[in-house]
Amino acid sequence: MVQGGMGMQHLTPPRRRLIPAVSVLVLAASLSACTGADPGATGPSARGERQSYAVGMTECLRSAGWEATARPDDSVYATVAEDQGSAYADALVACEHQLGYDVPPDPLTDEEIRQRYAATLKTVQCLKERGHDPGQPPSEQEYVDHFRVRGGWDPYSNIWIPGLMTEQEYFDLLALCPRAG
Repeated sequence: MVQGGMGMQHLTPPRRRLIPAVSVLVLAASLSACTGADPGATGPSARGERQSYAVGMTECLRSAGWEATARPDDSVYATVAEDQGSAYADALVACEHQLGYDVPPDPLTDEEIRQRYAATLKTVQCLKERGHDPGQPPSEQEYVDHFRVRGGWDPYSNIWIPGLMTEQEYFDLLALCPRAG
């Protein structure tokens, strides 16, 4: 997903079928960014696929002349002047196409979603062991039933709140308690 404002863009790696929107004051373009990586993967291989996305997109954007950095949370951060939003959107589309991220992945099976849920519960436990309250996860059946509609529940949604935790503390926590898939 691309989030922006004040001329800055933050591109997060795709986790499943995502259609991100680039929002800059002068840009309201919609991009189609999907991963070629297995969206149902969990554990170290899933992190490797996200890193592949972050590294590949960073290298591609840099080769197109953009300042981009792969970050510790496997996202890409690019600095974009407000009047360059359209050109940046074009570069994103070109890089996604070049790297194969413009082709939607196959939908996850119920079993793959259940595997992701189990990995999410491990993340919840890890966060709790470190003194964080991620909130109450949904039941497995609720998670499966609603996954395709609203995506998976993210235990970090109640923890990563800018101002309550530094970005470095967040990155450190992600290294200890990685997100599922």
